[in-house]
Amino acid sequence: MRIKKAYEHQGISCYEKRRKPHVGIAGKCAVLAAVIAVTAGAYGCHADGQAVEEQYTVKHGDTVWSIAGKYAGDEEDIRDVCQRIIDDNRLGKDADVTPGQQLVITHE
Repeated sequence: MRIKKAYEHQGISCYEKRRKPHVGIAGKCAVLAAVIAVTAGAYGCHADGQAVEEQYTVKHGDTVWSIAGKYAGDEEDIRDVCQRIIDDNRLGKDADVTPGQQLVITHE
């Protein structure tokens, strides 16, 4: 608590007390929720049904099919994932990838 001199009149000083602003439990919960949301976003977490974009570096022996297999969900057809990788990265008709190549992978 801070005490501040408010005014003085005929040699008598009057003071007022100032308290720090009180942050209630609702305010603390709001701050915590914001921190969690920012942290989750930084680590690529997402709510169900939202697409996440990720960078993938092609390794020796990788094919579009093998990369798609790593990102295909349980309910997702691997052929659809292959086509999405080809389209997103403009790989062309042959869909050739080379080690060190950076690919953008969009997945849920």
